[in-house]
Amino acid sequence: MSITQLAKQSIVYGLGHVASRFITFLLLPILTSSLTTNEFGIISKFYAFTGLAMAFYRYGMDTALMKFYIQNDNSKAYFSSIIILQMISSILLSGLIWIAGHQLSQFIFSIYNPQYIIYIITIIYADIIWNLITLTLRAEKKPILFISINLLNVVSILILTIYLVNQQMMGVQGVLLANVIASIITLFVSLFLLFNRFAIKSIDYNFLKPILKFGLPFFPAAIFAMIHESADKFILAYLLNDHFVGLYAAGYKLGIFGLLIVMAFNMGWTPYFLEHGAKKNAEQNFSIIQTLFLGVMGFLGILLTIIIPIIANVDIMGYQLIGEKFIEGIIILPIILVSYYFFGLYVLLLPTIYILEKTYLIPIIRGLGAVSNILLNFLLIPVWGIIGAALANLGAFIIMFLIILFSNYKLKPAKYNFKGWVFPLIMWSLIIFFNSYIESLIILISYPILWYYFVLNYLEKEKIKEFL
Repeated sequence: MSITQLAKQSIVYGLGHVASRFITFLLLPILTSSLTTNEFGIISKFYAFTGLAMAFYRYGMDTALMKFYIQNDNSKAYFSSIIILQMISSILLSGLIWIAGHQLSQFIFSIYNPQYIIYIITIIYADIIWNLITLTLRAEKKPILFISINLLNVVSILILTIYLVNQQMMGVQGVLLANVIASIITLFVSLFLLFNRFAIKSIDYNFLKPILKFGLPFFPAAIFAMIHESADKFILAYLLNDHFVGLYAAGYKLGIFGLLIVMAFNMGWTPYFLEHGAKKNAEQNFSIIQTLFLGVMGFLGILLTIIIPIIANVDIMGYQLIGEKFIEGIIILPIILVSYYFFGLYVLLLPTIYILEKTYLIPIIRGLGAVSNILLNFLLIPVWGIIGAALANLGAFIIMFLIILFSNYKLKPAKYNFKGWVFPLIMWSLIIFFNSYIESLIILISYPILWYYFVLNYLEKEKIKEFL
């Protein structure tokens, strides 16, 4: 895969991500119009539980699959071994959920309903397997097929929810059943990918040790990431009240576009650096990619900082991007977007840890990020409210970035174009400082010109020309 191919794949993943998020967003007015507030709360708890359970079911095997599938000639053996391991461990975890079914049902649904527990187990098990299978498409550089299967899942959920909840008035059960059917459909379709990829005779249990050694550290890292993402809301509720949580959540939701940019890039970035990490010019190419991606992300971040406040209250078919009563929350938008810029820096610096198989550092970095976020929230929220919570989030990502940068220098020193890292932040700061549409437009228009002529080196410019 070339750098140009990486860029094109990132665009495909990005468009797919946006489409998927948009379809998921359409569920909100459907559910809120058909369910009671109590029922909507139950569904929210259901989604929160399945998200947490997925981290336990995966325990880093998805990341391990990407590495060993790409870097080894015997990819079929590694894939087959991981699939069987995942199936067996998922059965065991599903058994634990069933045993704790009474308590879980009471906690999530406020009633004991064994059928609901069966629904949950089916959804999680099916989603774990089809997600793992489709990861091979990312490894094989087939983004369109990968996105298509993911869109099949979210579109199926949307259509089935409309039918079961809006038309059949099945309430909570309708939402659960929609997810069950969609997960089974997606799993069935993904099973066709097993041809030429899976073989019982290829399974080698000797592979389990390196697989687990590499993948298991990502399990606590996933837990710490979830703590990082949710701690600010709970601390806001504790120190202030739910009103401020609502304002913060609204502003945070708008800033999530920054995360979409990073995740779209990372979809192609991970298989790229795993494939090219051992090559002669790897460090030079990685540096070029870092500079180009951060430049593009900075430009898009500035663009979002300008246009989102403008369109936030625009009424489209009776719906607004953000309600008038939540408009105060938009003040944190630039901080959240910049936070994800530093998360992008963190993602860009992961190759060294992956390639040298120092994955034990990932949960350490993620853990320190989560702890920093909690401490900074308690420190800053009493002073600045929701702005303090946003700054705490930014501070935590900066700390994660600095730790991984320091770790990389200790493991394998590399040359970086720091001008390409700092330039977007300077231009972003000017946008925030002036807070004027005219000055902001001037900065936005001048950004690509200044970036190209004063930031990029010769090789980076050549890659731009190659892509265009």
